[in-house]
Amino acid sequence: MSHFENYSSKQKANLNSKLYTVTSKNYDDTRVPVGLDQIIKYSKVLGKPLKELNLLDCGCGSGNYLVELAKYFGTVTGIGKGKTKRNEETKIFHQRCERRNVTTNKEKN
Repeated sequence: MSHFENYSSKQKANLNSKLYTVTSKNYDDTRVPVGLDQIIKYSKVLGKPLKELNLLDCGCGSGNYLVELAKYFGTVTGIGKGKTKRNEETKIFHQRCERRNVTTNKEKN
């Protein structure tokens, strides 16, 4: 029997949040989005200037791609699923945007 089985739901959620924070910090500090050139190339096929296009990233996590793509597209929107991670992801996303001078709208509940 794992000792985690004795944890309450709240304790598990807190542990998941801390684990996500450590893991995502490493991910965010060491990874760069790949394939941006392909996304941009295929988006140009639509025949409009990229700044006139809106981009939706489903499963965006902490917005690694969104921040970079915001430089090219008119509006970028990210949608994530996990409630436990959402607050941490949102915080990391806004910090990343701030560091790269990308304007954001605060999350609406």
